[in-house]
Amino acid sequence: MIYTINTLNQLFKSITEQAINLTKDHHGHLIQVEGEIGDVTVKNYATLFGVKLSQGTDYVSLDIPKTLIEGNSIYTKQYVKVTGTIKPDISSYTHNKLQFKIDVTAIQATESPVQSEKHRENQERVQKLLNLNPGSRSFPLKERLSITYITGIHSKVEDDFNNALLPINDFIQVKPVYVSMLDKDAITKTITEAKGDILAIIRGGGSASEFQVFNEPEVMTALAEFKGYRTVGLGHASDATYCDLIADFSGDTPTQLAVDIREKYEQYLKLLKDRMQQNQQIQNLNQQVYGFKAEIERMKKETPILAPTREIPIQKNTNSKAGMVINAVLVIVVIYLAYTYIFNHHAINQLIQ
Repeated sequence: MIYTINTLNQLFKSITEQAINLTKDHHGHLIQVEGEIGDVTVKNYATLFGVKLSQGTDYVSLDIPKTLIEGNSIYTKQYVKVTGTIKPDISSYTHNKLQFKIDVTAIQATESPVQSEKHRENQERVQKLLNLNPGSRSFPLKERLSITYITGIHSKVEDDFNNALLPINDFIQVKPVYVSMLDKDAITKTITEAKGDILAIIRGGGSASEFQVFNEPEVMTALAEFKGYRTVGLGHASDATYCDLIADFSGDTPTQLAVDIREKYEQYLKLLKDRMQQNQQIQNLNQQVYGFKAEIERMKKETPILAPTREIPIQKNTNSKAGMVINAVLVIVVIYLAYTYIFNHHAINQLIQ
């Protein structure tokens, strides 16, 4: 019998299918395999043929019904678990080469080994964060503040940070420390050695991987153990890290962080000014009270001593009025002092919070 190319290919395919069927008793009918799926852009066909499923440089081809792709919302380069049967294919589409495929009957998204490892690491970091118990530090209320900020060697946000602090420049001492913002060990060492009332860690935006260093346990621990007021301004609002949770204040940007420091300190300076004015008013009141007392004493001395007559009650009444004046003035002073204390105490508590 003389074969045509087509019939010979069909013979090869038949022999292969028979060989595959012989293994079903030992390995089961269905197999499962995981990997990163290739291009699954839905075409105008009921089935997507020859879609690659990769693990590193290795891959296998899949034939997938379009309904499975759409029904499970599968997208290109997603990590998936595939269930199906092995089938041989030899035709002009395979350039007359025997090729094995998976005829897919089920597909679902799943975590890749890399994603699973990241998930495990994140769980460890969360547990580390819970164990740190960093607490909360109050904003330092001092007449002169020292601020240390840590930033990149070629930082583009440093000027924005410093410009936002300019209105209080006469009351603060600012010290920059430059370090590679991708070097976990360098950042940890810099935080550990930092001094000052306020520590600020600032950097501009970047890819998600560039912020991963601020999720490292060593960096988290160093920030938690800093004795002063801890602040961070990392990237933009969407760039969240575990250090943001540890910090006493986390700004969406370095500029917002500096503005918050400035506004808190300006409130404190205003309270100081108000308290000085109130203290001066209290001193003035004390002087007035002292003057009233002196005047009353003078009036007492100038009042003539008369023989007991009907006018004696009038003398007593004069002394009684003088005592009432003193008492009234003292009550006013006490009320004013109490109000001043309560107002200042409430304002300072609001500032600290």
